[in-house]
Amino acid sequence: VDVGLQWQAHAHLARLLTADGERSEARTTLTTLVALSDELGHAVLRVYSRLHLARVQRDLGEADPARTTALEALRIGREDSLDNHDMLRCRLLLASVTAELGDLAEAFRLSEEACARLGTQTGVLAAQALWTAATVSTRQGNHELSASFLERAMAALSSREDLLLWMRLRHAAAALALQALPPAPDKAQRYLDEARPALELVGTAQHQQEYAFLLAQLAYVRGEYEEAARLCEQAAAEKVQLNFRDRIRMEMLREQILVKQSDPTARARLCALAGEAQSRGMLDLTAEVWRAVAEAQQ
Repeated sequence: VDVGLQWQAHAHLARLLTADGERSEARTTLTTLVALSDELGHAVLRVYSRLHLARVQRDLGEADPARTTALEALRIGREDSLDNHDMLRCRLLLASVTAELGDLAEAFRLSEEACARLGTQTGVLAAQALWTAATVSTRQGNHELSASFLERAMAALSSREDLLLWMRLRHAAAALALQALPPAPDKAQRYLDEARPALELVGTAQHQQEYAFLLAQLAYVRGEYEEAARLCEQAAAEKVQLNFRDRIRMEMLREQILVKQSDPTARARLCALAGEAQSRGMLDLTAEVWRAVAEAQQ
């Protein structure tokens, strides 16, 4: 078949694989899509394919390759004077992976610039931009500003526009409430209760795992360690479809529970998790795991 039809087939397959949490397979398909886009030579397709490849690379914990891919997409778009939504999404993705790699000042600049371009707009893209700004603020340790961005993101999006994103924003808000100092478990519970009906309607196996992991974190914050352990096991009962960051954090939580249960081997496994995060260059995640190691020594 001709290259254009091949491109459409690979793009559709990549969407299906990504939705199913099959990220390694999606990366392979998207790598082929990038090559097909280059063969076709259309800047819009070249940017699109690299945007989606960079997203999958980020979710696999390949932050540095994701940054390289996103920068390449932006270069291609600028050379062709593109100014579409995918270019803005590339900037948001670049902000996300830049924060993962520890350059928080640059990440904040990128996310602030994207939010400024959208102004007072509402809808899917505005919600995504505000969510990215919230993520960067969380990495900076500014939970109050992050909560403000997330509240604005949730207000910017109606459930009728994108129910899946509407649900994911509430999952993100629940996660932030649990990371706050001190944690706000009642607020997290409220966001999870709001998200539950949408999860039952449009949630995939990956979203079910994310929800179970959030419930496990909530139980841990409340001191319900046996329930937290049960929920972690529930989240990992089948093939784990969480992104790299959440997989490491779930394994970290399991070891923290074992520390509370006086398991002398848990600290060594926490050190191994910190090493895995550090090998990917994910400085914020590495620091989070090392904090858990330090707490395990007390």
